[in-house]
Amino acid sequence: MAIKSADQRFSASNSEMIVGSNTTIGHSIVTRRRLRYTMAFFWLLDGALQLQSYMFTKGFARDIIAPVGSGQPFFIADPVHWNAQLIAHDPVPFNCLFAGVQLALGLGLLFGRTAKVAIGGSVLWAIGVWCLGEGLGGIAGGHTTALLGAPGAAALYVVLSFAAWPGRGGTSDDRLSNNPASWTVYAWSGLWVGFAFLSVLPANISSKDIGDQLSASASTSPFWLATFDRTLAGSVRSMGPGASVLWVMLELAIGLLVLRNGASRTWAVWTGFAVTFLFWAAGQSFGELFSGKATDPSTGPLLMVLGLVVLSAPDLKPVMTLKVRHFVAGLGPGRPRALAAQRGPLGAILATLAAIVAVVPILVMSVKEPGWRRHGGVLMGVQSPARSTGASASDGIS
Repeated sequence: MAIKSADQRFSASNSEMIVGSNTTIGHSIVTRRRLRYTMAFFWLLDGALQLQSYMFTKGFARDIIAPVGSGQPFFIADPVHWNAQLIAHDPVPFNCLFAGVQLALGLGLLFGRTAKVAIGGSVLWAIGVWCLGEGLGGIAGGHTTALLGAPGAAALYVVLSFAAWPGRGGTSDDRLSNNPASWTVYAWSGLWVGFAFLSVLPANISSKDIGDQLSASASTSPFWLATFDRTLAGSVRSMGPGASVLWVMLELAIGLLVLRNGASRTWAVWTGFAVTFLFWAAGQSFGELFSGKATDPSTGPLLMVLGLVVLSAPDLKPVMTLKVRHFVAGLGPGRPRALAAQRGPLGAILATLAAIVAVVPILVMSVKEPGWRRHGGVLMGVQSPARSTGASASDGIS
């Protein structure tokens, strides 16, 4: 009788965990509908930025698109350079097309009848921009970090577009169908753990590297922001190795603590929110929105919106269903196995990160070490023409 009572308490506690996780989100900061309106604003902003006079010149292709292919593997750099040359050949009609598509996506997201079509279009367009216009955010080159805008604004457009997809009605969770899905928590976690990984790559690991990135940002910022960037760069350099350690540990903490429900997630999101704003100001110069050459607000605002989405998402559920957990719990000695199985989501994340850790260094080595290519560069093949001749990425664009 005592064993049965314990099993009942075990089952009841898990039942409360499942039900309770859904009832705590009645007052969401961001709903899917609000997120859709937010995405509409971003697309309309991008369309307006695309209508700047500079975008109708060859400078758009030569100075904005072509450079993102520099230092990248050939399978990323070559499509970017091809795209830049294509646009430079006749920039006016291409830019009209780009602006028109983005404005149409923004308007489509404002109305319920066209929302799903606009969300689907947003995903496809953002993937195209990420591949052909942002060079996958530079992550394969191993020389970018979250400070500089990794993984690229277009990648976050894809994530947020999926998060804004209308929920399915007619189910037991219909009252919650307008709240963000719980997978957004894993997206936030993966991004921040990925940021930590980018920060420990050879080109980014030292405090001098971080300071140099801040100083480079200062060179393209207004004087009042440039002064802040240079001061921050000097402070980071003076901290020595401690700055790099704190940098990486903070990014890891933001990425991993969000996987715990409750106060840990709240701390992780708001800390990430503050760090993201610092990155947006110091490393991304507020997207250079007033420079006349900005194409989007950069990753800062989008990552902050994702943080608000995560705060509105339901608590994470264990992998096993309540019935299976109850059955395993009834086996007595099998109860530990049921509890261990609840770690499934974290295990999946760690496995994914292990795969990234295994693949990305190979891509970085193939870019940084030409000798590696000669000794069996099956992955890299041949160098792109711009790098093999020592020319810059934009030399072929006039």
